[in-house]
Amino acid sequence: QVTEYASDEPWGWYKSPSKL
Repeated sequence: QVTEYASDEPWGWYKSPSKL
């Protein structure tokens, strides 16, 4: 899941838990 966000945004990895 984190990889999906990271793929779209380099900083999405930390935003992943926020969206989940």
